[in-house]
Amino acid sequence: MRILHRYISFRYIFFVLGAVLLFSFLYIIGDIFGHLEDIFKNHVPIRIVVSYYLSMVPLVLVNTFPLSSILAGLYVIGNMNYANEVISVRSSGLPMGFILSPMVVSAWLVCSIMFFVNERFVPSSALYTSSIKQEFIKRNTANQKNVRIKNLTFYGEDNALYFISEYYPDKALMRGVVILFQDQDQRIREKWIAEEGFWREGKWCFKNLVIYQLDEKSKVQEGKRFFYPKKVVKLTESPRDMLRKEDMIESLNIRQLLESIDRLRHSDSEDTLLTFRVQLIHRIITAVSPLVLLLAGIPLALPIRRKPPGFSAFGQGIIIFLLYYVVDTVALGLARSGIVPPELVLGSVPLLFLAFSFTRIFLIP
Repeated sequence: MRILHRYISFRYIFFVLGAVLLFSFLYIIGDIFGHLEDIFKNHVPIRIVVSYYLSMVPLVLVNTFPLSSILAGLYVIGNMNYANEVISVRSSGLPMGFILSPMVVSAWLVCSIMFFVNERFVPSSALYTSSIKQEFIKRNTANQKNVRIKNLTFYGEDNALYFISEYYPDKALMRGVVILFQDQDQRIREKWIAEEGFWREGKWCFKNLVIYQLDEKSKVQEGKRFFYPKKVVKLTESPRDMLRKEDMIESLNIRQLLESIDRLRHSDSEDTLLTFRVQLIHRIITAVSPLVLLLAGIPLALPIRRKPPGFSAFGQGIIIFLLYYVVDTVALGLARSGIVPPELVLGSVPLLFLAFSFTRIFLIP
């Protein structure tokens, strides 16, 4: 590696780490003030608060890597441009790719670290923080009126996959219920579909329940369809468990998502399958967002400036980040609605920003 490459890589990684630490600190401080009233109201022990925010660190790191990447890239290239270092390199006959390649490689390293943290630590972190939040910090959620949780999906302790269109914690009421029971080989052997279910005296009472018994290929067996206008059953999940598992799908890593999708392909549960597909694709695309945002922001730092990069560079980086976030949110909404295939609409977001970046870079003389 040449001296210039080491110089650029070191400065980029140094500023990425600095920005990650700064934004993580601000994020946690903001979250503390946002939940301060609930913490005092519910008398949450200090050890629980400390444990909650320590477990939140992987989530915060993953969320701050993309913004840190684009700001670091703008600052490094902007400083080099202000010091006429970019002109010196170009005048020696070296292409623009020679300057950008060390940052691209470093950004790919950042993406790899982000992917590792997202797969290894974020799932358990999301599950733990959600459990603490519901049990200690937001313990009064179940008593709030007119609270509705949409598209609640999670794995139950009875080796079953639950998909609930709407859940009302204050009424302990589920609507649009699909439950897939699996055997020890993780094959779906029974499928329940109910209009609604409500909690009564320690049991769930389902209305208009249809039970399908499936064969080894997850196909409905002939004559194994049963309809119950009303049926009382005892499941392992209580209304309190439903709240704890509100964000359960976030606790699945890519391997678990792939296994779930494979099992759901033959279950005729299109809505559940779509939810897992969207989560899988979005997880993968999010992992490359630091590299995409870096390349999207570089063209803004290449024009020659008379002043060193400062708040203007940070402002441009934040604008690009917010624009990416808005486009990604719209694409995610379209993917979840099923209007557009998730692979197409979610994959188009990074491609759109990369096309903008490469077009601007190649136009630089």
